Amino acid sequence: LPLPSGVAERIDGMPPLSRQRVLAFMGTHSVLLSFAFSILGSITVSSADLDPTNPQVSRCAGVAFLMATMWMLTPIPISATALLPLVVLPLAGVMDGRKVAAKYMNDTQFVFIGSFLLAVAIEEAYLHKRIALKFLQLLGVRPKWVLIGFCIITFFLSMCLSNTATSIMLMP
Repeated sequence: LPLPSGVAERIDGMPPLSRQRVLAFMGTHSVLLSFAFSILGSITVSSADLDPTNPQVSRCAGVAFLMATMWMLTPIPISATALLPLVVLPLAGVMDGRKVAAKYMNDTQFVFIGSFLLAVAIEEAYLHKRIALKFLQLLGVRPKWVLIGFCIITFFLSMCLSNTATSIMLMP
């Protein structure tokens, strides 16, 4: 695409501002620029008076803007962006830190995390292969017995792991 007529011309002896130079600058500084845009936009939205009776509304909107721009522009990893409300909401005075943390985790999620960690440990120790080989030795390699062995293994693993973690572990 051609540049507008006045951009590429020399003005007062200055070198022309070329598209390649602008893109090169933005490419090398994209993380810094997107981080600065997110922070400055968040401050701007937070300082707006969205609800005169409740200033927390503006601060929460600023945090929402920060999160949205961080997710779209990704100056930091998305997993780190997802944890920003744990720090930013208490600092902004929107919510207590304990209440924010309670929204992130509940008992069911801890069961999933624990069973996923156990499944990863089983895979790291190659216990799943040892179990499979032992069942193949005991039952044989005929399709009927392989399927029965697979069902028995799944049954016993589901006793100590969640069904989701068992399914993930048994997938090829």
